[in-house]
Amino acid sequence: MVVLFGSLRRVARVIAAPAVTLAVAARVAGGAMRPGAFATVDVIVVVAGVVGVAVRVTSRRPSPADGENPPLDLGVAALCLALVYALTAALGGLHGPLSALPLLALAAAVSLGHPKRAWVVALGAVALELALHRAAHATLEPLALGLRLA
Repeated sequence: MVVLFGSLRRVARVIAAPAVTLAVAARVAGGAMRPGAFATVDVIVVVAGVVGVAVRVTSRRPSPADGENPPLDLGVAALCLALVYALTAALGGLHGPLSALPLLALAAAVSLGHPKRAWVVALGAVALELALHRAAHATLEPLALGLRLA
């Protein structure tokens, strides 16, 4: 029994961050997280994301060779980035007051994360940026999108 619960706990730890990240990203990409359009599921997904980040950050144990481990792991970086995009979408998207916040969060996630895994976070940011751009503009504006992605 103890081995089974230990295995389930490890599996949940590995799967939880990507699952919540994908749920938040799907809600942002679907255009659900807009000002005044929050559903109960949006609140649940965001709260699960915040709790997930808090658990992952507080449960991290420094290793003897802490210089080898970055301060931000891939799961926390991706989850934080998805939550920042959700916040940006909820407060007006690309035309809101926090339109530059995802770019700052991406810079922090890439600089604090593992150098070999930073491309995963960057690709996720590109996908979420495309979703925000699609939600803000009915037609594709290649110049605005290109400048934002650059």
